[in-house]
Amino acid sequence: MVTEKQLKARLARGELIERPEEMTDEYRFELKRMLLIAGDTEFRSVPLLHSYFRVGVPQRYVKPVLAVGQDELGHAHIDYRLLEDLGEDIDSLIFEREKSDWVYPYFFDMPIEDWPEIAVAEGLGEFAGGLLVRNILHHCSYAPWRRALVKVDIEENFHVKFGQALMTELAATPEGLEGLQRAVDWMFPLLVEFFGPPAKAVDVQIEYRLKGGSTDDMRQAYFAYAAPFAQSLGLKLPLHYDDQRKEYVLDFPFPCAFDPAKKRWDFTKPEEWREVFARWKMRGPMAEEQLQQIRQGWRSRRARAGQ
Repeated sequence: MVTEKQLKARLARGELIERPEEMTDEYRFELKRMLLIAGDTEFRSVPLLHSYFRVGVPQRYVKPVLAVGQDELGHAHIDYRLLEDLGEDIDSLIFEREKSDWVYPYFFDMPIEDWPEIAVAEGLGEFAGGLLVRNILHHCSYAPWRRALVKVDIEENFHVKFGQALMTELAATPEGLEGLQRAVDWMFPLLVEFFGPPAKAVDVQIEYRLKGGSTDDMRQAYFAYAAPFAQSLGLKLPLHYDDQRKEYVLDFPFPCAFDPAKKRWDFTKPEEWREVFARWKMRGPMAEEQLQQIRQGWRSRRARAGQ
């Protein structure tokens, strides 16, 4: 097996890793952890997309929504397939894990209840996911994943453009703009959480060149997109640009208390990250229903096969 010194020397020379035999145990652990988060995020976005049809999707947008869902399943397949190459049992991961063991953004567990919420989920939510893809695509030292993400990045760009079109169309009327603002008010802080807790002083994943930017880097890149886009539509986001710090600053304590049942934030109640982690672990209002949707066909097939 390769030693830590040998691996880091290769990475320092800018070389890529092709096979499990070229990894240390720690490199493999961190790679698998990132692949699982990526796969879960792509896969568990599909039940969210499916829920759009309960709300009602205009006929002209049915095919684009279905295309987005098909793309997300394909992206998840890439991540899970790479995990399989690294020794994971994919059926077990997808169909047998408890809801608390999944690792995807809490945002996906929230019920979507109207068309403006759909538009914001696509117009602002998809960009967050695309940033995470590009953070790996342009920096990852694991060559098979890096190659596969070229296709994923193209499709993520389509998703963002689709969402931008939905939001722009709605913002053209006072009623649509009001609906978008209501959606943004509860969705945006959840999307800020999308990138995880503040950056670590030492990030092993960056040291191994599995990604390029920290969680704080990703959040700032997201703000640099979301703030001007929202402003161009007449929407207000709770953040501002600090000229002295040369970065965006949130106008509310981060993290802070969130009531999932009411879709309401209490900006007067800052929280510790351990409290946020506990909420993520419990999962959100739609998590159990979505998990049962995923398991239903698998369980029926196993029952017919007598397994």
